[in-house]
Amino acid sequence: MNEKNYISYSEQCDPIFDNEGNEIAEEKYILIDLVYVCPEDRKKGIARKMIVELISELKKQPLAVKLVALPKEKSIDQDALVSFYESVGFSVSDEQGCSGVIMEL
Repeated sequence: MNEKNYISYSEQCDPIFDNEGNEIAEEKYILIDLVYVCPEDRKKGIARKMIVELISELKKQPLAVKLVALPKEKSIDQDALVSFYESVGFSVSDEQGCSGVIMEL
């Protein structure tokens, strides 16, 4: 596996508002920002291995895990990307993304 393959993630915090627009709480979660596999390593199961290992670690903590399925390259099909993430345990969220599909574990 190439050292250029990586996953980027961070803890996020979004405000939660009541019906009157007052902030009443915060939602903390882990956001997987990017899963990158260099072109010469693609189609070898590397992304699956990396994401499964990360999910195993992240499940040890109490925060939800989210990502936005949004291809960073034109050669990657968004539907295929969503199917890939579904195959490792993510589900499409009710939240709306700008141009990507928001998914949660």
